[in-house]
Amino acid sequence: MKFMLVIYACSVVYGACGEGVQDQELYDTHKECVLAGYESSIEAINILEESLVNQEKIFFKFYCLFTTNT
Repeated sequence: MKFMLVIYACSVVYGACGEGVQDQELYDTHKECVLAGYESSIEAINILEESLVNQEKIFFKFYCLFTTNT
């Protein structure tokens, strides 16, 4: 049993999210996946220019999906 992390960049201004990006790593537990989702979201928001984040009201959301892949 593994979990796959999928992250979406979203904009409040446009009321939409882009296509999800799948993490290459599979996680053994849901908790590991969720923690990676938060860490990846923080890294991504820190890379973006502050003015862009503020103007477009960008945020990230993610899902940890159960997969039977090993």
